[in-house]
Parts: sequence; C-alpha cells; structure tokens
Amino acid sequence: VPSNFFLFLAAMLGRLLLSIQKSSLSLNSVGTASLVCVTFAVLYDNLVIGLGATHFSFSTLKWLSYPRFYLHFVGVPFLYTTTAEIGKAAGVSWLERDSIQRMIVVLASVIASISTRRFVLSNGIQLADTSEFPPQCMAQQLVWFTYAKQNFLYYVAPSIVLAFWSILVGTSALKLASVAGAWLIVSAVGVLIGSAQKKHVARFTGNLVEVTMLWCMFKSAVATQTV
Repeated sequence: VPSNFFLFLAAMLGRLLLSIQKSSLSLNSVGTASLVCVTFAVLYDNLVIGLGATHFSFSTLKWLSYPRFYLHFVGVPFLYTTTAEIGKAAGVSWLERDSIQRMIVVLASVIASISTRRFVLSNGIQLADTSEFPPQCMAQQLVWFTYAKQNFLYYVAPSIVLAFWSILVGTSALKLASVAGAWLIVSAVGVLIGSAQKKHVARFTGNLVEVTMLWCMFKSAVATQTV
C-alpha cells in the first residue's frame, strides 16, 4: 500500500527526533532548533499524506493539510542557519563571524515572511490533479492537497537555494577534511535528484529525499562535535 511508505518515513523522522534529543547538539542554537522544527514538520507532512486516503474526509484532510504548507514556508529558509552553523563548527573561516550568522538568520526570516505572505494572499490549496499520471501508478492511490496556483519563486526556489547553499558550505568544509562537509553535499544532491523526477514519481522521491536530507544534516552536525 503506497500510504505505508509515507508512514514509514514518518517513523524514520520520529527516530531522528529521538536521536537529536540524545545527541550532544545544543537545542539552544537557532540551527539545531530549526532542524528539530523542520523534522517535526516533515513528519507531520508524511503522516497526513499516509493517512489521508483512508482516515479523513475531504474537508478534514484539507484543514489538516494547511499546516504542512505554512511549516514548509517557515522551516526551509531556517535550515540555511542549520547549514551555516555546521559550517562554522567545521571550521569554515567565512562562517565563523557572528555577524555572518546573524545575517543568515535575518535572511531566513525575510524569505519565510515573504513566502508565507504570498501564500496567505493566494488561492490556497486544492486537491492534487492526478489525471495526467499513468493509470496504474502508485500515486493514483493517494489523496493529497497541493497549491491552487504554483509559484516557483516563492514556493520552490527557497528549497533549491538550500540545496546549493549546502553544497557550497559542504564543499568548503570538505576542503578542511571534515566529514561534515560530505554529509551536507549528499543531502543537497539527493534533494536535487529526487525533486527532479516526473510528478508521479516525485510524489514519493520528494518526501524520501527530504527525510534523507534531515538525517544527513543531523549526521553532519554530529560530525562537527566529534572532531
């Protein structure tokens, strides 16, 4: 059953939350707090998709879906701070200044605010149209909501920026022989590849690479604590 795939991903994120709690990472930092919040948000996203087709009415599912989008708008930009803090801890010199770290927090706040405002002023969400999907594909068995009108700049671009930002910071850390850099690069490349698939495939790979990205970010952050 395709819905079980998303429930499995939700369980993997629950495991990640426990791992973060047990780790030596400081929950007082913006980066770690962002990682925790986004992990919870993606866990919620997978639960709603996994349970949506069989456990909720149309109106209930729509109501439950809205938080997925708001959490996405706020969470994704703040993962810029997670990556920046990992880079700083790995010894990347141009990220060691506090002014740079604060600037990234401000930038994340601005992007999150703009994307959220754009969504609030939009037509909201609608049931995903699967009419163009192959008749026998697994995505046909799912029920989920998507944007009523897609906007690449405000809804998609922040995630792409995160991927390339992670590659930039990861490459800089890797030059310092830090394994944290390798984890960041893997997380970013996975997101770019998984999100570039055909729509009916990306319904699955998109969520899978999100989970992979969060685990890789956690592994990267932990690696900086053991050097």
